[in-house]
Amino acid sequence: MTKDQVLVMHRKFMDEGATLRELAAENGISHERVRQLFEEHGLAKRKPWHVLRRERNEEIAEERRDEIIEVYKDKGSLAATAAEVELPLTLVRNVIQSFPLAEAYRNHSSAKAWTKDQILASIKYAAAVIGEPLSRNAYQSHAPDYNMPAHYTIERHFGSWHEACKQAGVQTFDKRATRSWSISQEDCATAIRQCAEELGRVPSYSAYDTWAKSNDAPSGSTVRNKFGSWKYAVARSFPEHLTVV
Repeated sequence: MTKDQVLVMHRKFMDEGATLRELAAENGISHERVRQLFEEHGLAKRKPWHVLRRERNEEIAEERRDEIIEVYKDKGSLAATAAEVELPLTLVRNVIQSFPLAEAYRNHSSAKAWTKDQILASIKYAAAVIGEPLSRNAYQSHAPDYNMPAHYTIERHFGSWHEACKQAGVQTFDKRATRSWSISQEDCATAIRQCAEELGRVPSYSAYDTWAKSNDAPSGSTVRNKFGSWKYAVARSFPEHLTVV
């Protein structure tokens, strides 16, 4: 088969969506031979359907960027925004994270007094970027980058970090609920998932316990007691059966 014939096949494959089997039947060869010919001539492979779908969704999200941002400003929640615009939560999160919403805060001089509305808006933005439950330490690690009020400023206005998050409609770990009987399995599972997201992997017991100490989260021993074992806690937190490392 000549190179021109291979190029014609490849054009049909890439531009018209023809399958390897369809091309094989049309040219009297096996579909495996079609694949080999493409490789021999260094021709690009068609992207998997899930990659194409993701790229298309990203294009749609970019096209509707202004709409997504306006809906988020109104709803104040990533989940509610995703439901309203009917796009995957991850895409909505990416749009919100890339939006310079912080310009409203960056323009705010640290020498000026923060209003309660500005503080609540800061907490909501941090929750959109970092995720919920939003711990005080996680918030504070991002606050300087966006010129948002420090946690002690927030606590001075609202009395406590928990109360500020409550008024902002943002979930947080209730530091007052440190007694093990006041913490549910779902609280523990939520903490494990957030830890995994921040670490980029499913945490081991020791990795989680270290993280929990600096994030006002249920301790490793509390989690283990609630589930009976660390392994079972992870299994319940990640039903898709991720591997603990």
